[in-house]
Amino acid sequence: MSRNSSVLFSYAVIVASSQMLWLTFSPVTTQSASLMGTSVNNVTILSLLFPLTYIILAIPMSRWLDRNFKQAIFFGTLFTGLGGLLRIVLPYSFMFQLGIQTLISIGQPLILGSLSIVAVYYFEEKDRPMAISVGSLAMFIGVIAATAGGLFIFNTIGYYYMLLIEAVPGIVALVTLPFFLKNAQVVSVPEVHHEKFSYSGLHFKLAAMLFVGMGIFDALDTWLEPMLSNYGLAGSAGNLIALMTFMGIVGAAVLPKPVVERHKRRLAVSVIIGASFLSIGVLGFVGNLSLITATIAIEGFFLLAGLPIILEWGEKATPVRYQGRVTSLLMLFGNLGGIVMIAMGEFTFGMGNPITALSLIAFVIVLIPVLLITPTNVSVQIPETVTTGE
Repeated sequence: MSRNSSVLFSYAVIVASSQMLWLTFSPVTTQSASLMGTSVNNVTILSLLFPLTYIILAIPMSRWLDRNFKQAIFFGTLFTGLGGLLRIVLPYSFMFQLGIQTLISIGQPLILGSLSIVAVYYFEEKDRPMAISVGSLAMFIGVIAATAGGLFIFNTIGYYYMLLIEAVPGIVALVTLPFFLKNAQVVSVPEVHHEKFSYSGLHFKLAAMLFVGMGIFDALDTWLEPMLSNYGLAGSAGNLIALMTFMGIVGAAVLPKPVVERHKRRLAVSVIIGASFLSIGVLGFVGNLSLITATIAIEGFFLLAGLPIILEWGEKATPVRYQGRVTSLLMLFGNLGGIVMIAMGEFTFGMGNPITALSLIAFVIVLIPVLLITPTNVSVQIPETVTTGE
C-alpha cells in the first residue's frame, strides 16, 4: 500500500467511525433509555445533536480546514477517537453521554469537510473520483455498522461492549492518520492568495442537489416504517433500509468513475431523479412489499451514488485552496435537507401515505430546472495549484 493510499484508508476509518458513533443509540433507543434511566426522547437527542452541530459549525470549521488541514483533521480525529473511548467511562449516565456525544459531534464537520481535501491534496486528478468515492463509501459503511452491527452486538454481548467495540475504529484512526499524513507525498498544494472567497452559482446548484438527495434518504430512513405500517407491513423497514444502504454502497463503488470519465454527471443526476420518482411513488400509492423492495433497492443504488458524483463535481469547479469550504457547504445543505424533509413528514404523515409521498416528490421536481441550468463539464478558471514531488 502506497503512503498516500494509507492516508485514504486511515481517513476512511475515521469517517466510518464518525458515522457509527453518531448513530450508536438509534437502533437501541428504547433499550438505552431503560439502561440510562431516562426517556426515549432524551436518547434521541444523542443522535439529533450531530446534524444540528454540523449546521452551526460546518462553515467556520471549513475555514480552519482550508488554512491548516493537518491541524484541523487531527483535532477532528482526536474529538472522535477519544470521545468514542470516553463513552465507556460512565456508560449508564445520560448527562455524561450527552457531553461526550457533543464532543464527538464537534469533530464531525472537520472530518466530513475533508472528503475532497484528501482527494485533491494526495491524489492525481485521474484518481480523485476514486478517493472521493472511498470517503463517501466509508460514510455508508459506518451507517450499516451502527444500525445493523450495533444492534447485533447489543443483542449478543450487551450495551457496554457495543460502546467499547464501536470505539475501536476511532482509536485506530487517531493513532495512524497523523503518522500517515506526516509521511504522505502531497500532490497538490494551494498557493497563497489574499482575495476574498465567494461561493459560485454552481456551488449552490450542487448544494440544492444534495439538499434533496440526502433529504430523501433521511426522510425514507425515518418515515419508511410508519408508511409501511399503513399498509399492514410493520416491521419491514429495518431490512429495507439496510438493503437501500447496501445497494448505495454498491452504487457508490461502481458508478462515479465511469460517470466522471464520460462527463455524464447531469445524466446520472437525471437517473437519480427518475429513481426517486419511482420509489416514492410506489411507496406512497402501492402497498405491495415485493414492488416496494425492488424500487427501494433501485433508489439506494442510484441515490447514494449521487453523493460522490456531486462532491467530485464541486471539487472539479473549486480551487485547491477552498476545497474545505465547498465540501462543507455541500454537506451542510445535505444535513439541512434531512432536517426539512423529516419535519415535513411529521406534518404530512397524518394525511396519509399519498400526501407524504407527493410532498417529497415536490422537492424532487424542483431539481429538474436546477439540473437543466447546471453545466456538467466544469473546470477551475484560476490556476491555484502547483505540483510537487516533496
